Amino acid sequence: MDVREKLLYAFFLCLLVAPHSLFGIEPATISKTRDVEPLFPENDEPPEWTSDVDEQVEENRNFTGVFRNHHNFSIVSGEARGRWYVENFGSVDEGTFPFKAVVNKFQYSFHFPIYGRFGYFLGSSFGFYYEKSNKDQAFQAISSWHLPGVLIGAVVNVSPALRFLVGLESYMERLEGLSALMATDREKVNITMESVVDLSTAVDVFYNPNWGVRLEGHRRWVEYKPPQASSGIIGARLSKTDEWIAIGLVYHLF
Repeated sequence: MDVREKLLYAFFLCLLVAPHSLFGIEPATISKTRDVEPLFPENDEPPEWTSDVDEQVEENRNFTGVFRNHHNFSIVSGEARGRWYVENFGSVDEGTFPFKAVVNKFQYSFHFPIYGRFGYFLGSSFGFYYEKSNKDQAFQAISSWHLPGVLIGAVVNVSPALRFLVGLESYMERLEGLSALMATDREKVNITMESVVDLSTAVDVFYNPNWGVRLEGHRRWVEYKPPQASSGIIGARLSKTDEWIAIGLVYHLF
């Protein structure tokens, strides 16, 4: 068999093997028939034609299996937009104030398989929200810290390279120096808000057994609950809702 025939044979094998590179589809087998003359004599076995990509994909599949369990770490950054809802805060009797924020978040989660490619995860996260608002507003949003809480969610591993996640998280958000416009000046106060709802969705695309890219979105509702029998700005009613989307890295530790 000359070089041209060998190259054609290798190209044909690549066409058969290529579809399984991302979704784990097994390549079709080549069977010999009586009507087709084999490319190689019976006593001469054909060479094994493999590509670096196929070898890496097979290595990833053997390494991760159908479900990526154990430890997972992620760090993302993005932009949030939302509204503050304010009642009895300084000179503001009632009002709604829009804001924008830059979000940075670190998350840890441990993944447990349930059946096949499906499972759930538990974890926690913390982050920093750099909020921006109009300085001429009677109420001015400030930056805040997202304190560690409790995270729970579901995950489906489409393949070793692709998975989807849905999560629900409960935590506290700390604001230092939130200012209220009084009759003559501004008065500052430190408050801690509680997350009523933080629903998240994410997709992870892995480019090797450990590292991947994460795209993550959130819809939140956070509320401040004043102490009983409190007055002044301490007794104000504050809440905010926002949506944000972020992108970052995810690391799977086996």
